[in-house]
Amino acid sequence: MVDSADFVHLHVHSAYSFGDGPDAPSALCAEAARLGMRALALTDTNGLHGWVAFTDAAREVGLRPILGAQLKAGQVMFGLLFGW
Repeated sequence: MVDSADFVHLHVHSAYSFGDGPDAPSALCAEAARLGMRALALTDTNGLHGWVAFTDAAREVGLRPILGAQLKAGQVMFGLLFGW
């Protein structure tokens, strides 16, 4: 079994991914912290729309924020992650 502190979700959409993510960044961060995770990535679709809210929420609950985006162009899709 993997300890949740060692597990990091690297593909998470927030409500800023229109139609793809149901939760606000603050709710995502609160749940990750409740589960004992130390970091979380936000990969909203076609932009970094929620990065300010996500970064603020992550730091508030003691998570390391990892920013990213899932980019879609027609049938082509790829992801980018920016960690610090």
